[in-house]
Amino acid sequence: MTRLAVPEFIESTQEKIRKLKVEENNLRRKKHAAAIKIQKTVRGWMTRNHLKMLKKKATTIQRYWRGYKGRLQVAEFVEKMYQRMVENYYQKMATRIQALWRGYWSRKTMNYYEKKAWLKSVEAVNEDTLRKMRELRMAEEALAAKDMEDELEPWLHYMANKLHHFLRTTVRPGIYSDPKTTEYTEIERFLASYQYRGFMTDLRR
Repeated sequence: MTRLAVPEFIESTQEKIRKLKVEENNLRRKKHAAAIKIQKTVRGWMTRNHLKMLKKKATTIQRYWRGYKGRLQVAEFVEKMYQRMVENYYQKMATRIQALWRGYWSRKTMNYYEKKAWLKSVEAVNEDTLRKMRELRMAEEALAAKDMEDELEPWLHYMANKLHHFLRTTVRPGIYSDPKTTEYTEIERFLASYQYRGFMTDLRR
């Protein structure tokens, strides 16, 4: 190698060194990126496995907790049913005892025949009272009808006096006559039964 070729060799060597450094940097970046990707993948896998494990454990805990709560509820339900059964039994027995005691006390303190006679006497008094009330009501109704008849009689005589000339005659029918028959109607029978002369005599008095 000549003296003139030494600088070129140094320069080419330096250029090769720079290229090697650049390649080394690129390789380092690729390794770093690959390491990051591997770490990300591993972390994701570990996280998913951890979450899956936590979910499984949570499910197990929930299952045990539900079982525990269910057993507690069943125990409470059984206890309540037992208490209710006991209360119903004691209530039934108390009712039976009360019924027996009432029967015993009634038989001891009450005379059946005296009670029956008293009820018959009360029934007779009630029937007599009802009969008297019916008689009183009938008497009041008869008295009211008599008073009404006495009050209406002068008006009936007055109206009969005013309307007696409307009676049917042999020549013409009256205004209260039924054209289909020659018999008096009810109003005409009342007017015909009225004694005009007697009314005038009483009126003059």
